[in-house]
Amino acid sequence: SLTVGKATSATALGVSPSSSTFGQAVTLTATVTSAGGTPTGTVTFFDGATNLGTGTLNASGVATLSKSNFTVGTHATLTAQYGGDGNFNASTSSAQSLTVGPAGSSTALNVSPSSASFGQTVTLTATVTSAAGTPTGTVTFFDGAVSLGTGTLNASGVATLSKSNFTVGSHATLTAQYAGDGTFSGSTSSAQSLTVGQATSSTTLGVSPSSSTFGQSVTLTATVTSAGGTPTGTVTFFDGATNLGTGTLNASGVATLSKSNFTVGTHATLTAQYGGDTNFAASTSPAQSLTVGKATSATALGVSP
Repeated sequence: SLTVGKATSATALGVSPSSSTFGQAVTLTATVTSAGGTPTGTVTFFDGATNLGTGTLNASGVATLSKSNFTVGTHATLTAQYGGDGNFNASTSSAQSLTVGPAGSSTALNVSPSSASFGQTVTLTATVTSAAGTPTGTVTFFDGAVSLGTGTLNASGVATLSKSNFTVGSHATLTAQYAGDGTFSGSTSSAQSLTVGQATSSTTLGVSPSSSTFGQSVTLTATVTSAGGTPTGTVTFFDGATNLGTGTLNASGVATLSKSNFTVGTHATLTAQYGGDTNFAASTSPAQSLTVGKATSATALGVSP
């Protein structure tokens, strides 16, 4: 009688590369050897207790498995377990390690419109991409070193921020900074530019009363408006080319001037001229008319003696 037992086997595991980034393909290579010959069958690969998949030994006793979904962190207990066959016993490799870092990201910033007027809404759009997938998290928008606000990336990796309070002038260093998440590293966009000009204004003039008598007080009321907000500054009132005086706009954009020395006759070219400020352009009202009649008189006679 002869009793023949299975030959022992030895399994070795190779991890390539041993340091990778999220989404990068990592190849696990199991080599099963035996003094009795070349084993056959399958090898199962494990990350700790997690089954990663199975490979079939080729004619050289080698099985491979490629994976690109390892999570970020250290995987210190990667093993390959050979299941054995009719001639060779099972065996398990020693544990190998894999370090996975965050995948790189790229952030692009779009400014729309790139030329605006004061008070106009401007939308900043950040798009964060990565070859390893779609990043998540938040993007902070900056004007130079000044934080403008934060937006959250949607399912497409896009975050937006709308602002309507940019100051007049050139904003040449607008950037979007992606903070990163557990899987993707942070990144900053290249600087983009925004030019903000003065908002247009509109001035109207009211004359009250529009018909008066010599010496009667007449009030000129200028109202300055703009789609960009409430203008500030001063308004100068004119009778043709004659400067009548100046009024300061209140919080509602209104300035007034009262005069009681208009000459008798028709004053058909009364205007209000707004001088503008940092944020709002100057404007002049349409001409308004004032008719001044003679004042009434009363005559009394005294006889002495």
